[in-house]
Amino acid sequence: MISIRFPIFLGILATAAWGANPAVPGTVNYVEGQAAINGESIDARSIGNAVVYPNQLLQTQHGRVEMLLTPGVFLRLGGNSSLRMISPGLIDTQVELTHGKALLEATDLKKENHIRVSVAGTVTTIEKAGLYEFDAANPRVSVYDGKASVTDADSHVSLGKGRETALNGRLQSQKFDRGRHDDLFAWSDVRSEYLAEASAASASVYVAQPYGWFGAGWYWNPFWSMYSFIPGNGIFYSPFGWGFYAPAYVRLAPYRWRGHGPWVARRGAPPRSQAIARPSRGASLPAFRGVPSRSIGLRGGRR
Repeated sequence: MISIRFPIFLGILATAAWGANPAVPGTVNYVEGQAAINGESIDARSIGNAVVYPNQLLQTQHGRVEMLLTPGVFLRLGGNSSLRMISPGLIDTQVELTHGKALLEATDLKKENHIRVSVAGTVTTIEKAGLYEFDAANPRVSVYDGKASVTDADSHVSLGKGRETALNGRLQSQKFDRGRHDDLFAWSDVRSEYLAEASAASASVYVAQPYGWFGAGWYWNPFWSMYSFIPGNGIFYSPFGWGFYAPAYVRLAPYRWRGHGPWVARRGAPPRSQAIARPSRGASLPAFRGVPSRSIGLRGGRR
């Protein structure tokens, strides 16, 4: 049944995936318009290959870039913005927004992950899955969903859903309008949808063809020309409401038909970023007995 929905992928993903190296934090996953790493231009051919290494600067002009952090966490850089990679470790991931605006979408966040974003002399630690906005031009950190801790040399503040803090004075939690959406927010919503589609397509293939399945992580989809996140167990919803399904659960995806094929529909209930229908600890995946449900590193998406 699953293979009928996505017949083309059975042949494509069973062979060596083209155009991508194994994913690591800092991997460029999408490029739109003008962008560069340390002054060297990147474009669509760089997707899955270009990596922002420590002390390198990711820059945009009239363009946007999506970068992978840890599995399930995406960072998107807006136009006329720049971001420096400080630490690309899987359990110690830190970047610095030096100019412009960035949005961080965390669909899955492990307790071992330590993700930090520096802006205007402050450091924000991401504590829960959610959606976070960072603005260096009008210095502030805003939490659309989730929880974050912001610190500077003199103060500290904890931010929950619908709270933000200015960064040009003493840190203070303030309420903001979560309906405040700009072009970067709208673009991130579309990107999240595409990633969910690519994830569901790949997860469907691994039901029929388990070869290449290593558990939770990034998986390269050559038809979509991007990495996407596949959970090891259960169903996860992005802050925008798009679903990411483990192979054993992809049959539950609410498909709709649009144009050339089935697309995963947005969740009808209010968006949330948490797992549902997760088996009890230690349970085996029905379709992949013996495969651990936890992430075992960035082994997905190998050629």
